[in-house]
Amino acid sequence: MGSRSGAAARAGRPWKSRLRHYTNLGAMAGKLEHALDDFAWDRVDRVLGVSHVAG
Repeated sequence: MGSRSGAAARAGRPWKSRLRHYTNLGAMAGKLEHALDDFAWDRVDRVLGVSHVAG
């Protein structure tokens, strides 16, 4: 389908867009820690109360 990944996808983007991706990563670590602390996390089957998933 014309989808690119990895280095080929990054090569076609302007440097400003690539740089913006890494801006404020330090702040993201704090946000992630808050999300992990503020919410109860578990497996989907336990959250939904499903005992067995057919597959």
